[in-house]
Amino acid sequence: MIRKEIIVAGSLISCRIYDSRKRVPGEKRQKKSKPTKKAVMEINRRNAERELMLKLHHNFGPGDLHVVLTYAGEEPTMEQAKKEVENFLKRLRRYFRKKDMTLKWIMVTEYKNKRIHHHMILSQMDTYDLDKLWTAGKARPTHLDGSGDYRKLAAYLIKETEKTFRQPDAYAKQRYSCSRTVVNPPKKTDERISPSQIEKDPEPVDGYYIDPDSIYRGINPVTGIPYLEYIMISLNPVPRLRIWPRGKKGRYKERYYQTKGLEEEYQVEFIMPWEEEE
Repeated sequence: MIRKEIIVAGSLISCRIYDSRKRVPGEKRQKKSKPTKKAVMEINRRNAERELMLKLHHNFGPGDLHVVLTYAGEEPTMEQAKKEVENFLKRLRRYFRKKDMTLKWIMVTEYKNKRIHHHMILSQMDTYDLDKLWTAGKARPTHLDGSGDYRKLAAYLIKETEKTFRQPDAYAKQRYSCSRTVVNPPKKTDERISPSQIEKDPEPVDGYYIDPDSIYRGINPVTGIPYLEYIMISLNPVPRLRIWPRGKKGRYKERYYQTKGLEEEYQVEFIMPWEEEE
């Protein structure tokens, strides 16, 4: 069965077409490869970047903030920085409760070969108040622009933590952290898809265009399953669609794989919806 996974998130529509058919006896699937550590890490990076991109577009928009939190004086230790962030988040929660507003945030921390600082995507608020709430140094805010396209921001944030979150002394054991109010956009699956759609050039729906650089067609190196993915972008400042009108709701899945036979055993997150069996 050929499936099309569709996720509407802000100004973007993320699409994946993949083959989820069960193979009958004697039918051959593309040969599975034994992925190297580098190949698995690259797939995980792509998936993490896509997941963060969708969260950004679903939960934030023009007027919300990208804040860089820096430290004054002597550079803090990891533990001191964590304590400062915890206290800052407590003050933020009190501020938003008092204003009767919903607080959403996503944060990454940079420190590799540079002075420790934090990048934070934050719900819209008074920037003067923000600077007063961050007492450890300076809060440098910029507003998310009106384009509604924050893919480069997601790629930058993932890139900055790619080499650090796996280290034993890492600031955090995850690529980024976020508030519980940051939610995944709904995912829908359309099963009325011709097998030829994996090979054809995709076409956009009304009111959107396809970014040619987002088109990625390949074969999963672990499962041997072919797939096509691409992104449609709204032509208008206010997107025509907020949710995909057809298909059935899907579930997010997370799996873990280990690369063996290398110098070390390596466990990483590996999100591949097209692996789902009937």
